[in-house]
Amino acid sequence: MRLLILLVVVMYGGDVQSQPDSTLTRLQRAVKLHDAGEYDAAISIYDEVIRLDSANLLAWYEKSFSLYASRKYLACAALCSAVLKRFSKGDELDNIYVNYGVSLDALKQTDDAIKIYNEGISKFPDNHLLYFNRAIAYDRQQMQMLAINDVQQALRIQPSHAASHLLLGTIMRNSNRIAAALSLSTYLLLEPNAGKTSMAYAAFCAAVGIPVNSNNYRLRNNVNVLRPDSALDIAFSKTLQAMQVLSAAEGALDSDSTNSIDIRVRRRIEILALIDTGDQHNFFLDFYCPFFSALQRAGYAETAAEIICAAGRDSTAQEWVAANAGQMQAFSRWLRNYKW
Repeated sequence: MRLLILLVVVMYGGDVQSQPDSTLTRLQRAVKLHDAGEYDAAISIYDEVIRLDSANLLAWYEKSFSLYASRKYLACAALCSAVLKRFSKGDELDNIYVNYGVSLDALKQTDDAIKIYNEGISKFPDNHLLYFNRAIAYDRQQMQMLAINDVQQALRIQPSHAASHLLLGTIMRNSNRIAAALSLSTYLLLEPNAGKTSMAYAAFCAAVGIPVNSNNYRLRNNVNVLRPDSALDIAFSKTLQAMQVLSAAEGALDSDSTNSIDIRVRRRIEILALIDTGDQHNFFLDFYCPFFSALQRAGYAETAAEIICAAGRDSTAQEWVAANAGQMQAFSRWLRNYKW
């Protein structure tokens, strides 16, 4: 993919630069145009490469990606269909299936998209994006259990895929708030500066009983948004009760300086770290609980709380993040090296 193209150019820059019309140079130029949002210009270059070397699967893939990015979904789907007929193997075929499926889904041909994902998964069972995008399609069709199974499989394959954590938390927030809180907070830690953090932050706060204002996410007084969930495991039920007690206590101290939003979030991070899994096993207990327990033991509960609050646009937390660059770098290393 584009990362491979750029790495090759860095490693062999001298040889590449001496051949200004080489395939690699063209692909590098096209990728830069794509990244700058100049999709039509990028597509023109990919077409040049394909005319010179029709067996260059990477060029076909990159063209399909630019077509999708430019919202030319019909053209992208047609191209992917042609590529799958032309090529029986290749490093980018799995991602051709991804682009094919998401284009069909964007065209509201969700059933056909699911069929493409099914075919892709049968050939490339280790591609997390196939499961992730099929989960989106299932969720769109109100097939939540299938969506949950798929996004969990995506995370088993690629635990650091932030969008999968967000999708799982979004699906779970109406049925199991502790499960949702685990997923949403993990997303906020992985991608605190992404475009969907405000929504994820508000959903996290609602899941753990922190009242927020929908406009600026500031605290409102004496509002308890926690409600019992419909089908919680015993461990999650105890955690929910702890959150309810904490929320009630905080309501009585809402003006206390020790009851700021970052402190409230930190308390909940600490509660999530103490979930007793016992002899129970499910994805959330086995996947997320060890993560939060390790985070707490490493001494990063406060850091995690500040990152989450900063993602929710809390100015005090944003100042903390800016003033603690060393701690942020240390946490980033810890997060990057954590063994899921």
